[in-house]
Amino acid sequence: MSKPNTLPNTLSRAITAAVDAAHQPDSAATRLDGGDLPRSVFNQIRSGNYANACHSLRTLPPNQIHRICLGVCAMRTGKIDEAIQIFRCLSLNPGTTVVRGDADDVLLINYATALLLGNLPSGALDVLGELKDRDAPAAAEIRSAIDRWARGLSFWRRLDWKLNHIEPPNRVVPIDFAPGIFPIAIPPSPPRPVAGISSAPHAQDQITATDR
Repeated sequence: MSKPNTLPNTLSRAITAAVDAAHQPDSAATRLDGGDLPRSVFNQIRSGNYANACHSLRTLPPNQIHRICLGVCAMRTGKIDEAIQIFRCLSLNPGTTVVRGDADDVLLINYATALLLGNLPSGALDVLGELKDRDAPAAAEIRSAIDRWARGLSFWRRLDWKLNHIEPPNRVVPIDFAPGIFPIAIPPSPPRPVAGISSAPHAQDQITATDR
């Protein structure tokens, strides 16, 4: 006798479980690969409270999703050395400068961004050269920032950069985009209802302005 087809029931139970989890107040923001982010941390990131998100992420088990989120939050709070260390460990084979075969483009773009903010544009370009999609919009933003920066160098510095990719010491590369890509979708916070008119800024506005 053939076995009954249990696939529809299994699928139905999976859908029901997912819907139920989404309506739990403490549910996590979950990717299909199993990475998860506690709802409290997700909300800190969504509201732009990156300093508190950094603190929270450091207390979580160090899986890849948590580490990438921590690296992005570190960049957005000016902790560039920490971000470089995080993304170097995730992107490179241990003890080498060879990019891991399983390092995806989001991870490599984050590593390149961290190097750029660390005043290492040559390193950023090297990492971008490892992308599977070299025309990714985020990669184009990084290259554009480096091109603008290079055009502002003196003639000899610009020539040295063009020929040898040697950057001047302590020369910051300005960017005009929010650094880092989170590995999960982070929609913007919904607008707060206006309860009344006040000349003082909201507490959350102060937090966001300080931490970004």
